[in-house]
Amino acid sequence: ETPIVAVSVPEHFLIYAAPVFSPDGKRVAYVKRPPSGDRSVISVYDRDSGQVADLSTELEKIFNIAWHPNGEGIFAISKEGEKGRQIWHVQTDNAKLSRVTNDLNSYDGLSISRDGTKLVTQQRDFSSNIWIFPKASVDDGRAVTTGRYGHFGVSDLKFATENRVIFEGRTSVDKDLSAGPIDGGPPTQLTANNGPVNTSISATADG
Repeated sequence: ETPIVAVSVPEHFLIYAAPVFSPDGKRVAYVKRPPSGDRSVISVYDRDSGQVADLSTELEKIFNIAWHPNGEGIFAISKEGEKGRQIWHVQTDNAKLSRVTNDLNSYDGLSISRDGTKLVTQQRDFSSNIWIFPKASVDDGRAVTTGRYGHFGVSDLKFATENRVIFEGRTSVDKDLSAGPIDGGPPTQLTANNGPVNTSISATADG
């Protein structure tokens, strides 16, 4: 075994996207997270020259990458703003970015046919919102959060007081904490720009 690329903290490899060989086996593409900024970088290592070329784009967290059979482009699945994971194409010579999908679905996994004319992926439909049922009746239910893609309260949801709940939610790349009144009104975001994951809620007795 021979190491070919090494990075040092605070830069790191992104574990969600495994490295992939180019169709001719001469290059290896991988994803790294730079020490500053929210964008991930697709890097291409040339096995003959030992050189690394960075393909910097507007993509944030990248989950899958796959080479086009002609070796001139890389497909990537990346989380985009208020939407789920979408599919993009990145040209390897100039990092030009173009969209493949543009919808409210979320995609996971990526493979390409040998002739490069077909992509196969898994379409995911996942949303989670918080509801209050004051009288334990379905008819009286009221939504605290709304959205086609929200991931609210998936792992953390607690009463802070009789009239307020605190929950974790993910509407972009980061997972933050919010508080929502159960008698109506919009939730208030409690954490922002405080690391990618804010969770494990514990409220004081007075809320």
